[in-house]
Amino acid sequence: MPATVERRSTLLALAYGLTLSAISAFGAPPDPRASGPEPSSPSSQIVADVQLGEGGVLRGILVDTEGMPVSNARVTIPLPEQDPFETVSDTAGRFSIGKLRGGTYQLAVGHDIAFVRAWAPDTAPPGSQPMALIVVGNQVVRGQFLHVHLGRRLVTGAVIAGAVAAPIIYEENRKSAPLQ
Repeated sequence: MPATVERRSTLLALAYGLTLSAISAFGAPPDPRASGPEPSSPSSQIVADVQLGEGGVLRGILVDTEGMPVSNARVTIPLPEQDPFETVSDTAGRFSIGKLRGGTYQLAVGHDIAFVRAWAPDTAPPGSQPMALIVVGNQVVRGQFLHVHLGRRLVTGAVIAGAVAAPIIYEENRKSAPLQ
């Protein structure tokens, strides 16, 4: 009778471990509303204070998410009721756009948008920077259903189930072994 109870306990432990592993691996289906990047809005962006150089020159540098310079990227400042200011970054990721006045500007680099508050040379607050630092490709990527981690979770579940089952099986075998 005790052997039957122990076998049931072993099977229950194995089933429980594998079930937890499967639940954590599969999880809930992805939310279709969260499938793409959320649109940027001025209220959700950080606005950097940048000092304009002589002649209203805005200087900046483009880097990717790993801090490497982004070269030959088009930087655009759209302006209401006039043509946008445009420039291209050099091989070190640097760019400059001239003839700006103090104010808040939206800089677009492809799909990436950054906001800067440009200050005339003598009016910039103490914390302002001489150059704008723009990180390109800084998009949120959410985990997706069943990607690479399914194998890890199944293996983890099997290891846990084995760790629970092994002492039970050992004890059952020890009790049922004939005495010598």
